[in-house]
Amino acid sequence: MFNEAEAISAQTVAEEATTTVPEHKRRKRGRKPLPDHIPRTRVEHDIPEHEKICACGRCKSRIGEAVSEQLDIVPAKIQVLQHVRFKYACTSCEGVEDDGPAVTIAPLPPQPIPKSNASPGLLAHIVTAKFQDGLPLYRQETMFARIGVELPRATMANWMIRVGDLIRPLINLMQEVLLSYDVLQMDETTLQVLKEKGRAATSKSYMWVARGGPPSSQVVLFTYDPSRSSAVPLALLADYEGYLQTDGYDGYTAVAKRKGIIHVGCLAHARRKFDEAIKAQSKHKTGRGGLAKQGFEMIQRIYRIEREAVVREFGPDERKRLRDEKAKPLWEEMRQWLERSQVQPETSSHPVYRTRLCELVSDKAVPDQ
Repeated sequence: MFNEAEAISAQTVAEEATTTVPEHKRRKRGRKPLPDHIPRTRVEHDIPEHEKICACGRCKSRIGEAVSEQLDIVPAKIQVLQHVRFKYACTSCEGVEDDGPAVTIAPLPPQPIPKSNASPGLLAHIVTAKFQDGLPLYRQETMFARIGVELPRATMANWMIRVGDLIRPLINLMQEVLLSYDVLQMDETTLQVLKEKGRAATSKSYMWVARGGPPSSQVVLFTYDPSRSSAVPLALLADYEGYLQTDGYDGYTAVAKRKGIIHVGCLAHARRKFDEAIKAQSKHKTGRGGLAKQGFEMIQRIYRIEREAVVREFGPDERKRLRDEKAKPLWEEMRQWLERSQVQPETSSHPVYRTRLCELVSDKAVPDQ
């Protein structure tokens, strides 16, 4: 957006106009101090010499100083690393070689991409800009040109492929951590690949996302596949045992039937169906929501408990205690309500409301979803 700065500024003013005091935790007014880990550069400002003379004629003494801080940035600096390797040879003999003295040269340090002029720092910079900050290679090409460096996007693309091969051992270790913990979330989203062998540019491909691992060091892995079939999660979760949380897509049914996997639903997706039912009933004037509204309100009560944990910045153990104390009774209430109601769709366009919500309650500190 061209007006991004104005839009964010207006939103900030509107938020500050509303006073909210959640859980006795007041929002501090004023500007936040700059982090201590950022290095400081001292810039001193003194008064002119004639102002150091008092009206009585004596020199004023310095009694202190006033310090104000500004956040500064040093623009990116391009440099060339010259690897100078010293050569050694014996000048008293010809050694074992026919064409001159035997020469010994210092070895070159291991490089990510041998015989390339890309340093590890440059590769890390391009990777971070592309995959973390969302800067395409053609934009980076322009940014490098602006500081006087010609770096074609084709070259950078080749580097990205080579770096991808280099981090494969790290990805394998992350996959092991992901599958070793017994709570895992999975979802898939569409992706369009413009030039893929044997497929039209308009074809849909998929990025499969898995999140899991210990709460203190969670792992998020993205896996590309042109297919949305159940064969993909079956392959990705071949050695997994534990709680698998997904949406209602049928592609997860096969892997969920495997021994050792407990398939749990997503509360946000279940809430959406209740919300759609309420809107449909209101549109067709069939009441004010009825059972759908009751289910919706139960979920909202659970959400308020989760919001409390976020506001109070609870860790996994504290969040578990809060859920056991406040959320678990609500889940039991909802389970009993679902069994009593056995609701069928009130219109043909809505699926049944009953879902396996109660399976989200476990002895684990499950993720937020």
